[in-house]
Amino acid sequence: MGSWSVRRALILLAAVSAVAAVGLAVFGVEAATAALRPVPFTNPDGSDGVDLYLDPDLFPEAFAADVDPETAGVMAATQRPWSGAGAATPSGPPGWRSIPSWYLLGTEDRAIPPAGQRFMAERGNARIEEVAASHASMVSQPEAVTQLILSAVEETSRSRA
Repeated sequence: MGSWSVRRALILLAAVSAVAAVGLAVFGVEAATAALRPVPFTNPDGSDGVDLYLDPDLFPEAFAADVDPETAGVMAATQRPWSGAGAATPSGPPGWRSIPSWYLLGTEDRAIPPAGQRFMAERGNARIEEVAASHASMVSQPEAVTQLILSAVEETSRSRA
């Protein structure tokens, strides 16, 4: 693992960002809520928690509409939960305040509306690239993801020289 001081770029792929002070609920991340399935659990301290999954039958449409059905099925079956508390809890200091950022905006994303993505990317002063992709752009559009990463490497390498 590297030190925090060596991080030169922040790459965001259809991501929630720029929300340190407000949490996720403000950004309309409800586009995929019909597919969400809450699974209650008890935390080690005895308090209640909720993990969120996407319904496997609704997963392709909500998350990976441009991914081949077999791959989307594997993604649905192997998805990891995300914390329900995370949707309402503000994060810590955002990396985009001190690290140059690049954002790949999926114009066909049904999990995070493109307008919400654009707002967050602009708020974080990210260099925005758009691609006609679902939320799973890293699977459906790997060339666009690779190009975004290479652009960040090239630009940050020049600034170090």
